[in-house]
Amino acid sequence: MNNREKTRLQALAAARNGESICGFARSFDLRSTDPLVVRAVYAQLQSEAAPQATAFR
Repeated sequence: MNNREKTRLQALAAARNGESICGFARSFDLRSTDPLVVRAVYAQLQSEAAPQATAFR
């Protein structure tokens, strides 16, 4: 990961600081997106972003 991408991800995580899965899910049209997919993506983002942005929860 280059510095530009790392900075972009840190800014994204900071903007979503403290956001729960409920807030994350509301950013999707759940009529056309499977809620299980949203939950899986949220869980994966947490595990991927945690080393770079500990505030992402």
